Amino acid sequence: FFTYTSLDKIANSLGSQTTGSGKDVLQNGDDGAEDRSAICVRNVYNILVHIPALDFKKESKFDMWSTVGLSSKGEKDTSEGSSATRISKKLKLKFTKAWLAFLKLPLPLDVYKEVLATLHQNVIPSMSNPAILCDFLTTSYDIGGVISVMALSGLFILMTQHQLEYPKFYDKLYALLTPAVFMAKHRSVFLQLLDACLKSSYLQAYLVASFAKRLSRLTLSVPPAGALIIIALIHNLLRRHPSINFLVHWEVAQDDGVASLPKKIGADPFNNEETDP
Repeated sequence: FFTYTSLDKIANSLGSQTTGSGKDVLQNGDDGAEDRSAICVRNVYNILVHIPALDFKKESKFDMWSTVGLSSKGEKDTSEGSSATRISKKLKLKFTKAWLAFLKLPLPLDVYKEVLATLHQNVIPSMSNPAILCDFLTTSYDIGGVISVMALSGLFILMTQHQLEYPKFYDKLYALLTPAVFMAKHRSVFLQLLDACLKSSYLQAYLVASFAKRLSRLTLSVPPAGALIIIALIHNLLRRHPSINFLVHWEVAQDDGVASLPKKIGADPFNNEETDP
C-alpha cells in the first residue's frame, strides 16, 4: 500500500520534470545515452513489476504493520470480511494510481514494449477500473508496426470485457496484415487475437471478405509456416461467414450469350494497396 503510494508521488514528480510521452521516445529513438530521468523511470518500473501480487480471493486476513490510510477516523470494523474488502478496494486504487502515473512518463523503447507485452496479464486484472487505460492503449495501437501488435492484447480485453468502443479498430487491424507481422516475436499471440476478432457473426460481409482477400495475398509472400496458418484462418472465416464463400469459386453468369461479372476470367477487382477495407 505504502509502496504504491510512494511510487505514485515519485512518478508524478518525474512527470512534472519531463515532457512528452512514450510515443515521443519512439520517434526520437534510443541513442544509448540515458539521462537521470530515464534511469528513474526504469527504477520505478522495476519496483512496480516486482511487488508481489495479492490474491484477494484467497487471502482473508491482512497482516499490516500500520493501518494509517487504510481506514478513516472513527471507522469501526464490523467483521474481518468487511475489513478485507475495504482494504482490497483501497489497495487496488493505489495500484491503479501508481500504474497510471507511471504510464504517463516518457518510457524508453524497451520498457515501453515490455509494458505492452505484459499489460493484459499483470496490470489490467488488478486495476480498479481498467477502462482508464484506453487512452494509453489506443495511442499505442495507432502507432503502427510491432507496437500495434503488442498493444492488441490489452485493447482486445478492454473491448470485450470493459465495453471500450473503438470505431477504427478493424481499419487498424487490417493495416497490420503485412509480411512483417509474420516475422514478429509476438506473431503467435497476434494471430490468435486476429482469429478471435473476426469470430463475431455481426461483422459485415464486406469486412470479412476484405480480410480473407488480404490474407490470401499474404500467402504469396510469407514463410511456408505462415502460409499454413493463413489458410487455417481463411478456412475459419469461410465456415463462420458463409456469405463470402462465393470468393472461393465465382461462377460466370451467362445472360443471352453475354457473360456478366467477371467479364475477364482471372480478373480480380480486389486492390491490395487500399488501406480502407
